[in-house]
Amino acid sequence: MSRLLYGILFAGSDIGREISRRTLPPGVGGARVGVIEHGGLGAAVSAVEAPELSPTFASVLAFARVVQALHAACTTVPMRFGCLLPTEAAVVDLLGTRCEHYAEVLRGIDGCVEMGVRVLVDSPEPAATSESDHQAAALRAERRVSWSGSDYLARRKKLYAAQDQRAEAAAEVLERIRSAFGELCLRCKTECSPGLASPSLFRTPLAALYFLLRRESLDAFRSEFRQIERAEGARLLLSGPWPPFNFVEPEREVARHG
Repeated sequence: MSRLLYGILFAGSDIGREISRRTLPPGVGGARVGVIEHGGLGAAVSAVEAPELSPTFASVLAFARVVQALHAACTTVPMRFGCLLPTEAAVVDLLGTRCEHYAEVLRGIDGCVEMGVRVLVDSPEPAATSESDHQAAALRAERRVSWSGSDYLARRKKLYAAQDQRAEAAAEVLERIRSAFGELCLRCKTECSPGLASPSLFRTPLAALYFLLRRESLDAFRSEFRQIERAEGARLLLSGPWPPFNFVEPEREVARHG
C-alpha cells in the first residue's frame, strides 16, 4: 500500500510518541495515522490504496482534520491532499534527502499560525443610462443596425476604465491593511482573483491577504482586525488560525494523486 503524507515535523525527544498519545483523528478512509522518523524529522502518514484515493468531501475533511491536529500539537509543514509515496522506505528516503530543506522550513514557521483576510471590493456602479441612450438603442433595434466600430471602441474603453478602477481600489485597500498590521505579522502574501480584472457576477471582486504570525500574537491580531474592519469601506472576512499552507512550498518531489 502507498503512504499518504499529511505533514513533516521535528522528531527526536518524545515528539513522535507525544503525537501518538494524543490519538490523532483517523486518516483518509479511516486509516490510522502514524509518524515515521528519520534524521531528526518525522512524517505523519497513513496507508492508502492509491487507486482508491479521490478528493471526495469525506476524504478531504478527514485529511484536513489530521493536518489541523498535527498543527495544534507541534510545528508542522502541512501537505496538500494527495501527496503519495509508494512505500515506507520512500518516506524515509524523502526525509533523508530533504532533511535540510524541511528543517529550514520548520524553523521559519516554528510557533506560527496563518490568518487570512478576504477583501470584497464593490465594483463601481454603471453610469445611469440617459434618455438619448434609450432612444438610440430603440432606433438601432428598430432598424436592426449593428454597433458601429466607434461605438464598440467606446464601450471597450469604458469597460477597461472600470477594470482599472476596481484594481486600483483593491490595491489601496490591501496596502492599508498590510500597513495596519505592521509588526504583528512576520510575513504576508497577497492573492487576487481574476474578478479584479473583469466584472464579477456579484459585483464584488475578491482579493485575499495571508499573514504568518506567532501564536501569542493572535489576540492582538484579532483586535487590530476589528479596528480595520470598522475603518474600511470594503467588506472584510477574517479566517484562521490555520496551518501555514501559504508559507511553505508545495512538495514537488512527492507524487500528487487526483
